[in-house]
Amino acid sequence: YYNGDAAAQVLSCMSVAAEQHAYLGTEKYRRDQVYWAQQCATLPERLFQPFYAVSASDAPTRSFRFTQQVSSDTFARVEQLASHLGVGPHAVLLGALAACLGLIYRQPDLLISVAVHNRRGAAQKQLIGAFSSVSPLPLNQVTGSRFSDLVRQVASSQKAHFRHQRYPHGDLLRDLGRAGG
Repeated sequence: YYNGDAAAQVLSCMSVAAEQHAYLGTEKYRRDQVYWAQQCATLPERLFQPFYAVSASDAPTRSFRFTQQVSSDTFARVEQLASHLGVGPHAVLLGALAACLGLIYRQPDLLISVAVHNRRGAAQKQLIGAFSSVSPLPLNQVTGSRFSDLVRQVASSQKAHFRHQRYPHGDLLRDLGRAGG
């Protein structure tokens, strides 16, 4: 139930699904497909094997989930740095992740898959439910950059990719020959 009206909620969720299905045959879909093909034309070496994969031959390290709680003091420092650099805190955190992965695995270029909310417009933001997707974040020269430049690259890349993030991640993986992760 949402605001006491279960039927309106179901119809709204169904309309979101119908809208996404209709997008698949549009010129916007084809432009997004071309955009991502250009952005991901040269993929870096795969660092992690998908956690559900059967074979270990696809990548050197099996993926896993790691959760780390950040103290409020540490997050306040992240926010302070973000403000100083003119970006959001998410760009600082993604920059830190990219810097660590780049240094640990000696990879100058990375592609990080970032979860996005994928809600378009005020009406969808009012719906209860999960409307999420995954958007690729290709980053170049991660190991050769100053951290501030890397963080700005993250922020500017995410801004540029925003209008194309509706393109389904599964379609992108298929297009790139990486179906299955």
